Amino acid sequence: MYLGLYAALLLLIRGALGLFYFPPLWMTLLALVPGIAHYLAAILYTKAMMTADASTVLGVTQINPVFALGWGFLIFSDFFLPLNYAGVFLIVVCALGLALERSSRLAKGFQLNQAFGLILLATFFRSISDLTLKMTLNELDYWNTFGLSRLALLVPAVIVFSFRGPRQIIVEPIRRKGYGLLLVIGFIELGAMANLLVLTKAYSLGPLALVSATQSTAPMFVLGLTVGLNYLKPGLIPARDTGSRNWLKLLLCLGIVTGVYLLHFE
Repeated sequence: MYLGLYAALLLLIRGALGLFYFPPLWMTLLALVPGIAHYLAAILYTKAMMTADASTVLGVTQINPVFALGWGFLIFSDFFLPLNYAGVFLIVVCALGLALERSSRLAKGFQLNQAFGLILLATFFRSISDLTLKMTLNELDYWNTFGLSRLALLVPAVIVFSFRGPRQIIVEPIRRKGYGLLLVIGFIELGAMANLLVLTKAYSLGPLALVSATQSTAPMFVLGLTVGLNYLKPGLIPARDTGSRNWLKLLLCLGIVTGVYLLHFE
């Protein structure tokens, strides 16, 4: 919701300066799709986090470059080198490896995390968000594209707040902790906004699949922070795997980074 409010403020300022105008209806609707798809993906990611580690969730989302390659070929007629496709294959294999966990039924086996389907669906919605963002950037300038695409986040937020149950779940912690919590959340969302600003700029400059793939380094940072913070204060961040399994995850993250590197050959 904060991102939607920040986007509304941005568009109001640009409108007052004569730098913003609403494009034709079809273009406005297209510009709103990235925010709505992003919101749907975020809901699914959050639900997945309830049954899977953050590094596992982020690992599976790295399948996103496969969707991006498909959209890039179908919509933009993008073609890449064999090394690029090898990079995508490596990313997908390592991402699936991060989704595996020790089976409760098989003593020496592994199984896909039960949240895998949710994460996959969320990643699909994220790919739709990236695709429509790239399409909008072909028609509108950077700032107006960013503003409209994130303004759409207000729509699902208003719908969620219209239901008593979800509204109470959100409001109750704020009542218990005090309204200063709203300022903390707003500050955190500034970081999310900075990330989206950079990402939107990247999509304005590069191919859909390559920009999408560069985000695949995220699991390594999440895993590193999880291990590091838990080392300083054990149990600070819930994690299902420790020891040798963390080393395996680290190797898989390195594989993802290697795949990203292969994607940048031209």
